[in-house]
Amino acid sequence: MRKNALAGLLTVLSLNASAAAAEPPGAAATEQAFGWFGTLAGDSVFEWDAANARIRYSNWADMGTLQHGEAAYDGDLLRFPDVKSQDEEPRTRSTWRRIDADSFEVTRERREGDAWQALFSVTYRRAAPVAPPGDPPR
Repeated sequence: MRKNALAGLLTVLSLNASAAAAEPPGAAATEQAFGWFGTLAGDSVFEWDAANARIRYSNWADMGTLQHGEAAYDGDLLRFPDVKSQDEEPRTRSTWRRIDADSFEVTRERREGDAWQALFSVTYRRAAPVAPPGDPPR
């Protein structure tokens, strides 16, 4: 069952960031993606670590950032803890929740004592493909 859930999530992960719409905190539903994020280009590689039942990933961006980490399922949620060292408890995390086949929500959370408090959420939706510049309309 977990393998099927992973396949479904990785399908959602394949939503192309340049073709996704996001709603920043307080934004109208019609507001387009990434206006409040700025422009960012990057990519990620995910792999399933069956022995530890975890997802391992590496991602990088055009700003020169490189990050390695892991994620694990907590029921239907996928949690990405931010850990600076293996001996440190995570102070922040991102939680991904699949909404449907074409959208998912990412919530950024911060630990406050024993509880997690949501800082903000962004909903990503698959958008129609856009033809590259110079291609004739079909």
